[in-house]
Parts: sequence; structure tokens; C-alpha cells
Amino acid sequence: AGLAGSPVTFVHTAIPSNPTTLTYVSGNLQTAPAGFEVAEDLVVLLTDDNGNGVGGRAVTWVVATGGGTVTPQNTTTDPSGLARTRWTLGVAAGPNTLTAVFSGVAPARFSATGSADVPTTIALQSGDNQSAIGGQALANPLAVLVTDANNNPVEGVPVTWTPIGGGAVSAPTSATNAQGIAQITRTLGLTPGTYTTTADVPTLTGTPITFTSTATVGPATQIIVITQPGATAQNGVLLSPQPVVQVQDAGGNNVGPANRTITAVIASAPLGGGALGGDPTKQTDANGQVVFTDLKITGAVGNYTIRFSSGVLTDAFSTAISVTVGP
Repeated sequence: AGLAGSPVTFVHTAIPSNPTTLTYVSGNLQTAPAGFEVAEDLVVLLTDDNGNGVGGRAVTWVVATGGGTVTPQNTTTDPSGLARTRWTLGVAAGPNTLTAVFSGVAPARFSATGSADVPTTIALQSGDNQSAIGGQALANPLAVLVTDANNNPVEGVPVTWTPIGGGAVSAPTSATNAQGIAQITRTLGLTPGTYTTTADVPTLTGTPITFTSTATVGPATQIIVITQPGATAQNGVLLSPQPVVQVQDAGGNNVGPANRTITAVIASAPLGGGALGGDPTKQTDANGQVVFTDLKITGAVGNYTIRFSSGVLTDAFSTAISVTVGP
């Protein structure tokens, strides 16, 4: 104290020691469309044992899973020990991982999720070319797949379904699930033949998707009268015209095969009764039809009806026949 030049100042510089830790600072757990760059930089910090950032050191960025890219792949820490890069995810939707590596210390690990991008394409997934009995639902649903430009499934896309030729769909619109699939149940029309169904998403490549289905004849369930006997008849005289009956399924489609036995009997008669003459038992032809040729009613004057039956099939009945005095 009191001397010229006092105080004397000494300046010293403390530098970081050898780096021991590499940690991520920001950019972890991001989400971006598959094939696109994530929004934030990936940033790591290289420090020594005292937590001091170590500058001027080389950090290498290595894609681990997902197939994406990183730019730049090799960086140098700044004076604060920070290094950064940009990450472009792989084209497949799903998890992506990346590590920042500095030799001699544990790597810093980053994770990201590649999501589906906007939908671009619709394609037939399953359910085409099925068959079912007319009036019934197809065994398997009709399904389409919606994907983005990288072929990743896109969720939540509404698909419009239109039945063509008859029948119905379980819903006019259905949305794609997490696998990019939208589906419905198709019920065919009653008439045997070909039916189509379209799945449509406007603006998508491949739209509309067309499904083809075939309705077949169902099992025989009923008999119907396709030609009624005359409304009047003389006692003991052949009915004119003679009745014609047909075997059908539940949808009203004609059903074979040949040689199914159809029996005609008096179902109702006036007081005093009557009998059905001629040959009341016939065999169907290949189309399931029977043409009676010699039926006649003999008995009391009044109104009669005829029942046509065959095993478990639902019976058919004629309209009323007014029998008058015979010759």
C-alpha cells in the first residue's frame, strides 16, 4: 500500500478439463410426417466433470433406426460446448432413433415419430369377387386402404360407399383406422346376378374403387301359384285354366332342381264337401315349376280353394273357385 503501481493485477484463464458427458439439450421426442424434416434442431452439450461446456470438439450424428438422414453428419461444439444438426425422418411411418457420438463418452440418444402425411392414394384391400345368396350379406367386409405419398397408412379419412344394382351397405361413409383401412358390410339384392359397390374419396389417386359381387339363388322355401285356376268351374269338369305353381327361395327367385313332388288337395269346401279329381301329384321341372293338366272338382256346389304343398316348403293356395252344377 502506498507504492506507485499498486495494486498489481494478475489475470488467469480457467479452461474446461477433458469432456466426460454428452447430453441432449433440445430436439428430442419430436413428430413429423414420415420423410420430412423435424421442426427443431437437435442440440447436444459436451461437458467436463464440473459441468463446463467443452468447445472445439467433433460430434458425429448417427441414424440408428428409421432410415432417415442427418445434415450435417459431423459438427464441432461451440465455445459453450453445444453442437447442433437437422434430422430428416425415414419415409416409413413409425419410430425413428438417432445418436450423437463423441469418442470416450456415452452417446446422447434422440427419438422421433414419423407420422403419415396427407392422403394421396386409395386402393382395394380385400372383399372383391364374393358370392352370397340374394338378400344376404357377404361373408367378408369390403375394405380399402388409404396411404400417403410414401405408402404410409393414413388414419381418419372418410370413404363414401355406394351400392349399385340393389341391396345395401352397412354405412354410407366409414373412416380409415390406424392401419389406413376403411370397410363396410355389403348386403346383396334379392335378384340373382352381379352387383357392384364403389368406394370413393375425391381427389385421391385410384378413386373410385369398384367391388364386384354375385348374388346366387337361395334354398327353396316356398311355393307360389303363378297361374290361378279359373274363378268358376262346373262340377266334374276340368278346371280352366289349369293351375301352374312355382318353387321359390325367400327372395322370390325360382328354384330347381327337377323332380320335387308337389301335391294338390282341397283346402276348403262348402257344406257337403268335394273331391279333387285328376292327377294331384306332379314333379317339378328343372326350373322348379309344375303345370297341372287334368284337375277337376267334384262335389257340392259352392266355393272351393286348393292347397299346393311339398314337404317343409310354405304352402300355396288358390283363389276361390266357384263350382256350379255340372253337365
